Amino acid sequence: MTKATRQPPHSTGSGFFSRIARQGWRKSDYFTYTSKYPALRKWLVSLLPTKRASVLSIGCGSGELEKEIAQANHWVVGLDMSHEMLRRAARRRGGGAWVRADARHLPFRSGCFDFVIFPESVGYFDLRQAFAEARRVLRARGRIVITTYPMHLPAHNSYKKLPPEKLASLLDDAGFRPEEPRLLNLQRNAVTDAPAPSRPMLVYMLARAAPNRKKPSGL
Repeated sequence: MTKATRQPPHSTGSGFFSRIARQGWRKSDYFTYTSKYPALRKWLVSLLPTKRASVLSIGCGSGELEKEIAQANHWVVGLDMSHEMLRRAARRRGGGAWVRADARHLPFRSGCFDFVIFPESVGYFDLRQAFAEARRVLRARGRIVITTYPMHLPAHNSYKKLPPEKLASLLDDAGFRPEEPRLLNLQRNAVTDAPAPSRPMLVYMLARAAPNRKKPSGL
């Protein structure tokens, strides 16, 4: 979560997100790129296959992205810890299913999703546990999609920013094959690759579920 005009509070407790949910992002001093930029939402949806896919969005917030995923004829589940955020998301017409749960303990059977998305939310989780759970619920050829903030960008005090190489290492440990990250700039009507050595607005990462490692014989 990026800041707009003033220093964010020192906690991302339920009270903070409850206030955001009640008043909406436009009346808040804070925002996410996913909620603010329709072009980013459309760009993320365009990365999904043309055939119907099952998508789990972890840290869905108020549901802007998930509504567009559902409208593109995919089956989407939005997951968040904030009951108020989920209520706001559920009021969006054309949205998906909404589940209040912890990313470290996903209430889904193994191998039931094609995609898991972390839309600007990885900074709030224990990623070793969250990525392991994401790998568990993904199908054999499933993919994980991450958007997050670059190290130079001011963000919520409780949002733990990690460099792309660290995220890639954690993904590899969890059984993924991460691809090279993309550094993005956002405009109202476009998402573009940030030219080096500029200071990008967002980091995008894609990783594919690796085949399960077999235990050595005799163990």
